[in-house]
Amino acid sequence: MERPGLHAQRQSPGRDAERPGKALGIAGFDVVANSFGTRVAQSYAYHYPGRIGRAVFTGTSLARAAPPEERAQALRARASMIERGGYGFGERVTALVGSAASPETIALVQHTLRATNPAGFMQAARFLTGGERLGAGLTMPLLLIQGVEDRVTPAAANAELLASAVPDATLVMLAGCGL
Repeated sequence: MERPGLHAQRQSPGRDAERPGKALGIAGFDVVANSFGTRVAQSYAYHYPGRIGRAVFTGTSLARAAPPEERAQALRARASMIERGGYGFGERVTALVGSAASPETIALVQHTLRATNPAGFMQAARFLTGGERLGAGLTMPLLLIQGVEDRVTPAAANAELLASAVPDATLVMLAGCGL
């Protein structure tokens, strides 16, 4: 599971992801990514084409090139989400899970949200407001799994766009599910 706020001090998580593989001599690999992690995987694929063999993205998030004022507004909105810290951030759980989520799933997601590093969350928000051309570098088979009830990264604004831009992409929509 992706740890929220992991990239608190990074400017380019896609480039940073190359370091461990290079150090270990790993030439290629498959990727499973969720939410912000899908953005990191997209950035990695752009900077290191051909290194990812296959990929599965859930809750796909796309970068948005935006004018400075729109970017500033988006960052202010993200800052207000996390201003009460990780514990308060846990209240976002209803925006992330769908109507079919069990009480156990809701508790697990809320626990994970409460562990969010506010500085890391803001770094991720800055990373999401700019980026590479849609689908650039994604040459591998790509499975996109998206919840029909996802209000954080809605399919129409994210996974559907990416699926149409990547030749070997398949989009699967799950009823009753959020992110």
